[in-house]
Amino acid sequence: MKLHVMGCYGPYPAPGGACSGYLLEHKNTRIIIDCGSGTFSRLLKIADFDDIDAVFLSHLHADHMADLLIMRYAKDIRENPLDVYAPPTPNNMYGLLAKDAHIIN
Repeated sequence: MKLHVMGCYGPYPAPGGACSGYLLEHKNTRIIIDCGSGTFSRLLKIADFDDIDAVFLSHLHADHMADLLIMRYAKDIRENPLDVYAPPTPNNMYGLLAKDAHIIN
């Protein structure tokens, strides 16, 4: 099992940094845990986006989920749908994700 720290800053990234985001790998399974601002570009340096199995969001503060809004464009060209596990609140942030992602509560 391997854990990649893609970012660890909050509530906003330091210069050249990224907010909370982690890639957990075990055998052929790759799961993103949180994807704050700046983490998507770091993910692409270490993994193929088509190989990501799911995204788990701990909560819907921007420093833990902002790059999921950017991922929506990349996910449109993925071969397989991307499951996103997220809490349903706060409603306004959930609404931003729900219109473009396959959200599982």
